[in-house]
Amino acid sequence: MIIDGQKTDLNPEVLARMGIPDELWRAKADRIQERVRPIIQRYVSDLSKNIADSVGFLFWGDNGTGKTGTAVCIAKEARTLGATVYFTTVASMFRAEYEKEMFDGAEGITVSDRVLSVDLLILDEMGKEPSGESGFQERYLENLLRKRTGARNRATIATSNLTMEKLRAFYSHSMLEALKGKMLPVKFIGENQRDQNDESLRGRLLGMKRTG
Repeated sequence: MIIDGQKTDLNPEVLARMGIPDELWRAKADRIQERVRPIIQRYVSDLSKNIADSVGFLFWGDNGTGKTGTAVCIAKEARTLGATVYFTTVASMFRAEYEKEMFDGAEGITVSDRVLSVDLLILDEMGKEPSGESGFQERYLENLLRKRTGARNRATIATSNLTMEKLRAFYSHSMLEALKGKMLPVKFIGENQRDQNDESLRGRLLGMKRTG
């Protein structure tokens, strides 16, 4: 099995219901960093078993190095296998929890229900959520991770722009233990891919002949 979001008809409606932002719908495996690609390929080669065993990842590293795109590639592959998948930023998850926002009004499923029950959960941008003096958010997140890693068919992939040192400063020890329970830390390094895309676009625009 290979990671290739183009081989299956994952139409915009399906991707939107998975929670994936439209700018990430075209995430492709050829953009995955070469140094982490073997790990991702091994994971995906036995994806059904890894999801069944609730095995996931913690992708960490600088902004724009491909962490979220890699997570989305895995998410799309999982969906083609029939797994239920949901993508959310941590901040959006908490905002929905505070507002009791409905994920699907017709079905009456809340975001809280969704993040707990899906086969594969993508938690994007960990460490960007407000810490809050009450500690509610961290307790909620830790409880969610412990419930998911302690159950079958509850794999989680989290991403963070923070270093491991900063993650240790941001979260409590028990929270980090919950985070790393069945989630392999994988470091992403390199130049910001978004900056490279901006430079490529800039070059194309500057190279165009003026018209009119």
